[in-house]
Amino acid sequence: MLDFRWVVRLKTVARRSYLTMFLLGMSLTWQSAGIVYSQDTRQPITSQSTQAGPNTLPSFEAVSIRPIPPGTEAHGWGFHSLPGGRVDIGAIGIRQLISQAFDVPADRIKGGPQWLDTEGYAILAVPPDASRSRTAPQAHTSFTPTAEQRLMLQSMLMDRFSLRYHEETRPGSVYMLTRGRGKLRLDHPKDSGRQPAFVLFMRGDIFDGETRGANVSMPIVAGRLGADLNASVVDETGLTGSYDFYVEPFAPENNDARFAAIGAMHRLGLNLKRASDSVKVIVIDNVERPTPN
Repeated sequence: MLDFRWVVRLKTVARRSYLTMFLLGMSLTWQSAGIVYSQDTRQPITSQSTQAGPNTLPSFEAVSIRPIPPGTEAHGWGFHSLPGGRVDIGAIGIRQLISQAFDVPADRIKGGPQWLDTEGYAILAVPPDASRSRTAPQAHTSFTPTAEQRLMLQSMLMDRFSLRYHEETRPGSVYMLTRGRGKLRLDHPKDSGRQPAFVLFMRGDIFDGETRGANVSMPIVAGRLGADLNASVVDETGLTGSYDFYVEPFAPENNDARFAAIGAMHRLGLNLKRASDSVKVIVIDNVERPTPN
């Protein structure tokens, strides 16, 4: 969780509407948050990868980066991709941005100076006209980067923040999403042509357990849960279809996303449990504050 030591007064956005479910489910491609599998996790398995340079990755056509002064009101926290592929980040910490760029939970971004967690930046970026991000149909704002946008964010981090890193695999804990013993409460999708959507509702700091899915597959559910829990979630349900489902609120005063997620999955006939596995870790070797523009 981002530990800002200055105050950014972010407006609380109620995410109860069905439209919001559309927005949070726009990404069609999910990975298991960078997990590297191993048969033996008793010892660390370390491998240093060759870092691609910014010139070998797709990049944004134009980027504006501004630090957010203490006490400044930001218009929106986190990643937003607008129709046309433009990226608008009202406020984000750089460890969280690295997490978005590499599709790895923030707690697996190791090392780096303290300001990665205490300073926020506003970022506007526009992809090239010929890029897929620019030309792909997108009806609404998306809160999840596409595969191309992740690479562009990596290129920007290397170019503007002088990010240098290497990857390792280490023993760690993940969540396993499996079938439970009870009846599955998953329905065939009413509209199999719509964008997949999944949301574990949050109102303020309350996770009351309300959950909704529409035309959504289990890998997408696992990926979305991973983002909510800031942890890797592995789909081992064996379910290959897409589904609609709804879980009514059951914990009106709960502020623990894990409790809400585990309870919601249980009510759908699924289990969400911690397990040990090998996980990918991004180790920061160098990072610098950018020159604002």
